[in-house]
Amino acid sequence: MAFFTALPVFGLIFAVPPIDRRRAIHPASMPILVELEDLLRQFHNWTESSLGLTKGFAELHLVYTESGSLKAWWQPLSYMFVHGSYMHLYQNLISLASSLIRPCQEFGAFTSLGAFFTGGIVAALNSSSKESQITRNVQAPISNLIRKLPLPGTLHEWVEGATGSASAGYARAVRPFVRYVGCSAGVTSLAGVNLGISLETLLRCLQGETQNPFAL
Repeated sequence: MAFFTALPVFGLIFAVPPIDRRRAIHPASMPILVELEDLLRQFHNWTESSLGLTKGFAELHLVYTESGSLKAWWQPLSYMFVHGSYMHLYQNLISLASSLIRPCQEFGAFTSLGAFFTGGIVAALNSSSKESQITRNVQAPISNLIRKLPLPGTLHEWVEGATGSASAGYARAVRPFVRYVGCSAGVTSLAGVNLGISLETLLRCLQGETQNPFAL
């Protein structure tokens, strides 16, 4: 029952239309999936016209950025309700639902949602982790290309190091202007809670306190 107490959060996530409104479910897919997406798109048309939750409103007021001209105190929380596309929305909702069940059973909905929102807020305010993410996203395709080049070992290492330094410098420069959306950080926080629960259950099993380490 505790899980159902958290359903309003899913409702809020559903209510905000994604930035990119292009269809995620291919028309040739299962008809039921196409119909469900059509219903969601109609719902988002209503939230846009009736509640004013337009793409422009979300980008201006809900999406998180460190840039001073666009920054607002609520954005480290509100960005978690905005998604880049319908596929982004579906993936995060499925991940959130699967990650929330066990913590709700163990700690209740409010504590579990506290872990979810705390993870999202901490991720938004943690500049070093965002720089690392941008650096990886920039460096990965370049590194893959460099590995295919017939370079001597020493030169290969030097190019890799130069690429890493340049990517890190680029990340520091653009980080304040990058816009962040989605609740992946909150889901990751819940994944950590699930891991902790599983480890505790396993230890209790090894100590003979429970018979099934995977029991709910």
